[in-house]
This record gives sequence, structure tokens and C-alpha cells, in this order.
Amino acid sequence: MPVLYFLLSLFLSLLLSAAILACLIRALQINWAQKNKRPLSFFAPVFLTVLFISITLYFAVPRILDVVTIINKAYVMEDIKVDEHSLGWGTVRHEQRIYYYDQWRYDLEPGRSYRISYTPHSRFIVFFDDMTDLVEH
Repeated sequence: MPVLYFLLSLFLSLLLSAAILACLIRALQINWAQKNKRPLSFFAPVFLTVLFISITLYFAVPRILDVVTIINKAYVMEDIKVDEHSLGWGTVRHEQRIYYYDQWRYDLEPGRSYRISYTPHSRFIVFFDDMTDLVEH
């Protein structure tokens, strides 16, 4: 199933956001009860709020928006050329954008062209089609 990796990342991002929110609520309760043991722990809710907002906006929200794309199978398609510098562990960089893929399912080779189908918000690659043979002829 090509979307299993996407669903796992969605679940983990929601779990991480929920854990940070639980820590934030606990830190606020400690502040309201004025039971801070250290002077700097007074600022824990501020730090946790910034962390919660950034994790939620960067990880959870794009994946939640892409659930509709996954259900409708309305992926964005693009042709990319993979080279040594653009290929990372589970990522492909193309035209200043980073695309994520399941590195255990797909084995990309530098120097080849691929047609990718990806989700628009989180840029998770669902399908690869090797286009090198078509481009060379």
C-alpha cells in the first residue's frame, strides 16, 4: 500500500502534537497553582506554545489537508531528474522543494528521470514512474 508511509507520518505528527499539547496544559496548571520549583520553569508554557504551533503547522496541518487528496487520489504529477546532490535519505530535492518518499519501498538512482505523483501540501511522493528510457529515445 503506497500510502501506508503517509498514514504513519500523519499518525506520528498528530501524536507528537498531542503530546506537546498535554505538556503545555500541565505546565499551565503548574503556573496557575504557582508551584514552579525553578524560576525558569515559569517560561515553559511560552516555549511549549511556540513548539506546539510550529510542529502543528509544519507537520500535522499539511498532512491533515492531504488526507482529502489521498482519499480522492487527486495527486499532483511532475517530472524530475534525480542527481547525487538532490537525493537524500527519504527525500528528493527538486527546484528548491523537498519531496518525501518511502525509502524502504522505492530505490531511486542518481542520473535517472522520474515522473512523480505527490500530495500538494506535505509533498509526500505516492508513485514513481521511471522516465529515463522514454527520455533517452
